[in-house]
Amino acid sequence: MADIKDQNVIGGHTARIMLDGNDVGFVQGLTWNVDAGIQEVFVIGSVEAQEHQQVHYAVSGEINRYYIRDNISDSSALGARSASALIQTGTFDLTVIDTTSGQTIVTLEGCTLASKGSGIQAGSLVSQRYSFRALRTR
Repeated sequence: MADIKDQNVIGGHTARIMLDGNDVGFVQGLTWNVDAGIQEVFVIGSVEAQEHQQVHYAVSGEINRYYIRDNISDSSALGARSASALIQTGTFDLTVIDTTSGQTIVTLEGCTLASKGSGIQAGSLVSQRYSFRALRTR
């Protein structure tokens, strides 16, 4: 197997996720989606769209991570335990960095938590899901 610095692709094992410049611990996954807000223009007399118009731009995503015990200090937005704390988290930036090259893969700017959920399954670790909206990607 090639040395990690000779590999061409980036893997989850070489990525770091930063929240406002601080490492986010115990993350299992991060997904994001950019919606270009394309709307078809239809006119009377045709079943085919005549053109596409970009009417908005939206970024959304989800972070999955292991549940952190209450005795571990987590002052980040992901440390919000109650609904009121979730609402009061404000905005934050998420940055994904390739630890091998130091290259920034993506920065999701102006994130706001939209919801959070947890899951408990037999034979598995407890996990949490955080849905968010972002203002833009860089």
